[in-house]
Amino acid sequence: MKAQVASLFGIILLIGFVSSTTYYVSIFGSDRNNGLSDKTPFLTLQQCENVAKDGDVIQLLPGVFEGYQNCIEWDKANVTLQGPSSIACAGGISGQNHDMHFKNLSLLSTSNYVSYAQFYNAMYSFNGCFFNLALDIYTASVNITHTHFSGGTSIYHSGGSFYMANSVAEGSGSFTSYSSILEFHNCSFPDWSLTSAEDYVFHSNNSRFSSLSVSYLGSPYYWGYQKLPDNYGECKINGLELTCSSSNFGLQLIQSNCSIHNLQVHSCVASYLEPASGVMFYTSTSNISDAHIFNNFGNSAMYIADDANITLTNCLFEGNQGNATTLGGALHISGVASVIGSTFRDNLAYDGGAFFLANDAVIVLENSSIENNVAYYAGAYDCAPNTEPGSITLINVQITDNTNISGEGDICPSA
Repeated sequence: MKAQVASLFGIILLIGFVSSTTYYVSIFGSDRNNGLSDKTPFLTLQQCENVAKDGDVIQLLPGVFEGYQNCIEWDKANVTLQGPSSIACAGGISGQNHDMHFKNLSLLSTSNYVSYAQFYNAMYSFNGCFFNLALDIYTASVNITHTHFSGGTSIYHSGGSFYMANSVAEGSGSFTSYSSILEFHNCSFPDWSLTSAEDYVFHSNNSRFSSLSVSYLGSPYYWGYQKLPDNYGECKINGLELTCSSSNFGLQLIQSNCSIHNLQVHSCVASYLEPASGVMFYTSTSNISDAHIFNNFGNSAMYIADDANITLTNCLFEGNQGNATTLGGALHISGVASVIGSTFRDNLAYDGGAFFLANDAVIVLENSSIENNVAYYAGAYDCAPNTEPGSITLINVQITDNTNISGEGDICPSA
């Protein structure tokens, strides 16, 4: 009886075990070969697709694979294409409805125009790859690691989850996401603008971009009756640098509540349309700690709109310079701000060197310092004419060596 059970168990194992086959392809191969070794490789990826089954591996031997027989849409599930080699297509590369994995491949364009790698309705992974074409992904989940993007390209993702780690980009570019979950870890895209629009969840750790805009995160209006994940509406950022190299602002939160730690925003130059050069909060209740906001130009470094409630802890605002009409060199507050253990130093504005309080706004400043700021009116801070008394609360705040050029007082007279 035991022998019969063992035999039956062995048969079940054999039935359940499906082996994968590795096919080899070379620019010096032949589609008349069997493709089963690097000595008998196929010539084209089309022939690999013809014979491959779900779960097989396609080993591309060194070279550049071009032409319509190498620029195909794969119709097998869980196929792995691996190099080191390159696939160059004028019309782009595509896949849909079947999971695919790319390893150590360069996906290139041979056109004078930007080509696209387009993938739909499945799960895709890229490890150790290089892109000089745009990556468009629809209703699919993506995992990208140790991958390099060239300048002038872009990434667009909608639906599913998007995970990127240990990847870099050179030159300017853009990333737009409408994902369920969007995550970045140890990525450096200093000249790329990142837009997280209507995502369920946004996480970023130790990454670098030109700018970041998080919009409508956690807004049921935009997701209707879809089933949402347990951490729906979660926004966590730890270790983010925004260089503003290709944008007019650094960070923008719209209907998004974020916890942000260790943020750097610098070198932003505001357009005449932006209320701030560095950071803007709209309809947001967010906590920012250990931030360094410095050397931003053209308007207030940070803008807190009338429907925002922001807590700043251990933050340093320095060297920010507004223009001839700027109200608040470091901060313009139209909503509610709680500032704890922070420093405002060497900021410049027309009115309110460190910060300016609009009508109906509130600020509580505790254990902080305001020093060496300059403004034509009110070198330290100022407020709108109709500001209610008590709108500014100062607890253990050091105010030293600020300069008001007009000589009409150094702080808001009504607070």
